[in-house]
Amino acid sequence: RPPPLLGLKKLFIKLSSNLLVTSLLYTMFQNSATPCVSFVTKIFFVINYLTNRIKIIIIIYMKIIIKLLILIILIISPNATIADEDTELRDYQGIELPSGSLIPVISLQDFSTLTHDVGSKVEFICSSDLYLNEINIIPKNTKFYGYISKIHEPIVGTHAAMRIKIVKAEFTDGYEIPFKAYIYSPNGNLIGGGMTEPAKYIQKMSKRQGYAKSVGYVPGPTRKMGEHVEIAAGADLLIVLETPVYITHTVTN
Repeated sequence: RPPPLLGLKKLFIKLSSNLLVTSLLYTMFQNSATPCVSFVTKIFFVINYLTNRIKIIIIIYMKIIIKLLILIILIISPNATIADEDTELRDYQGIELPSGSLIPVISLQDFSTLTHDVGSKVEFICSSDLYLNEINIIPKNTKFYGYISKIHEPIVGTHAAMRIKIVKAEFTDGYEIPFKAYIYSPNGNLIGGGMTEPAKYIQKMSKRQGYAKSVGYVPGPTRKMGEHVEIAAGADLLIVLETPVYITHTVTN
């Protein structure tokens, strides 16, 4: 029957990565007849072995963490590069276009109170560059999209009227921004809505002191039926901003 310490001798020699510890263990167990090894000595060698193993584990995990960090950096770097390039193409210094600003546009289609309903979509295109602080913030050919938000049918004495609301602008490079504006009209931004001509004129005699009588004509009490209002394609119009627009994009050539 082999001595009980012989198995421990092989185990410690196999597991220890420290050559000095291995040499000491081998020397200690070389004599199989040794009845017993000091308990304190065995504890010392076990602690030494565990310490070495812990160091190896720490080194392994540190290498894994470093590799993961390098992988994360490689994944993030392309996105950062794209963001930098995008910043170079666009001017992110915001410019506020105040409410009440007027933008010259041309209608891209025919529309009227007779052929269109509330909600019908309409399009316009900017007819000239709009500069603010020497920056072209609304370039020519920028498209504006809107819809008919209100229609007043023609009645006796008043022509038809409609209101066009603008909700979006699209720059020539495809970039879009929301807008809150209307097609300008001095009549509360209602296109049309004027009074009709009198239905007839009434003859009226007038007399001035010392002069002969004269005949004049005055509008009668009734007026003609109102007519529908129409905007033709190519008509020059103005967009008026209802609220300020903060523009963070400019088109670069």
